Amino acid sequence: MSDIEEIPKTLLITITGKDRPGVTSAMFSTFAAAGVEVLDIEQIVLRRRLVLGVPVTAPRDWKKLRLAIEQTAEGLGMQVEVERGRG
Repeated sequence: MSDIEEIPKTLLITITGKDRPGVTSAMFSTFAAAGVEVLDIEQIVLRRRLVLGVPVTAPRDWKKLRLAIEQTAEGLGMQVEVERGRG
């Protein structure tokens, strides 16, 4: 199995955009529905711009989770990046 095809161990989800109530709650509801474990949370708000970094355990069907996260972020007017990793 090549490294590209290998199932990632973790995902780093980075959400950015205009901060407002409900953003973090909506994203964490998406994580909970996927059954992933949140490993850490890093958040900064600068001039009403949110940068939220959340490493999570990667589920077997991580691409399905990525799609759900992207849909949630789009509905909130936020940008999202999902990076596969091992630690």
